[in-house]
Amino acid sequence: MTRSLHFISAIGLVALAACSGCVIATEHDTVVESTDDDVHLMGTHLSSAGAIRIEAYNPTSGEYDFLRRIPMDGTAQVNVLDTDLYMWSFDEPIPAQYWQSGWMGEGARVDLLLTAETPGYGDVPLDVVTDVDWGTCLASSSTLDDFRDDCTLSTGEGELTIVTEDYCLLPHIEFHDDCLYAVCNDTTVTYC
Repeated sequence: MTRSLHFISAIGLVALAACSGCVIATEHDTVVESTDDDVHLMGTHLSSAGAIRIEAYNPTSGEYDFLRRIPMDGTAQVNVLDTDLYMWSFDEPIPAQYWQSGWMGEGARVDLLLTAETPGYGDVPLDVVTDVDWGTCLASSSTLDDFRDDCTLSTGEGELTIVTEDYCLLPHIEFHDDCLYAVCNDTTVTYC
């Protein structure tokens, strides 16, 4: 089961206008049931001649590998606050070699890098908007910088992590009867 953002409200279009190039990925979009599921992302670009480049971190090489290039030519155009925006989306699974196991094999994560390619301006990392209530967050922001500081995961670094529902980065630690218990999902490790 995967979840994604299926519509863009009027306030959503205003939020998209605040990003020169961005990906809208709510917390629901950054969690998948399994590594075989499609990852659902969407966002905007300011140039019809531009493209979005998606790369995935390769834990074997320690580098980001090219995954997909999405050209804006022919994508849906919307006008928000006198700004033309070009919509893009990505709906496909991430190949297995990019997924990294969590603690004690609990779930998995993949790290993506999203970049806007714009002729004449070069490559710019996307703003990643993950605030579940980013419309309200935008409404409370008085400037674009406030929006980027308060409502985005990163300030133009383009990094986004997708995890499986059962992913565990670090266990919950408990102490009982002179023993340490590291608990994560259904896995418990005991040290006495």
